Amino acid sequence: MQVSQEKWNKMRAEKEKKIALAVSVAEQDMEEMEKVIAREKEALQQILKRKDEYMTLLMEDMLQKEEFIKEQRDETREMQKYIKEKKEELEAGIGILGKDIVTGNATKGSVAIDEFKKAVKHYESKQYEKAIIQFEPLISNIEYRAEVLKYMSLSEWALGNKNEARKYAKEALNADPLNQELETWLKDIIE
Repeated sequence: MQVSQEKWNKMRAEKEKKIALAVSVAEQDMEEMEKVIAREKEALQQILKRKDEYMTLLMEDMLQKEEFIKEQRDETREMQKYIKEKKEELEAGIGILGKDIVTGNATKGSVAIDEFKKAVKHYESKQYEKAIIQFEPLISNIEYRAEVLKYMSLSEWALGNKNEARKYAKEALNADPLNQELETWLKDIIE
């Protein structure tokens, strides 16, 4: 069967129309896909931008916290240095107070001194509750009342009992009003 030229041209024209339509639909689909891809790309860029902003904020926050920790560490070292110096001063003073000046013999005060030393050891080993219990009976000793109250304040502070710490710090300063270090400690814990 032979197809006439005219029919052949007509069939060919229809096929070309269908191909042109298919190409047109494909081009529209491609344009639509490019728009979708552009929107998705923009959305991803926004997400990445927010992520970068969030990371920047986190880094700034972390740096601030590191600085705060460093300051706290420095303050703690200063306080430890202060305590060590006071301990040495106290131990030097206790060595003199524990003996009868005339005879050189141990006195009743040496028992209190031993108890004080035990309490200080509890404090230094961070056994703050034991330290407080050991210090409490020594508060009435006028000779080193300020030191006892100071250690009780420091122990309460370490345990998180801020109001108790402030109370003992005030009492310590009242017992030794010329002690600048106690005054500084009290100002630091009140602020």
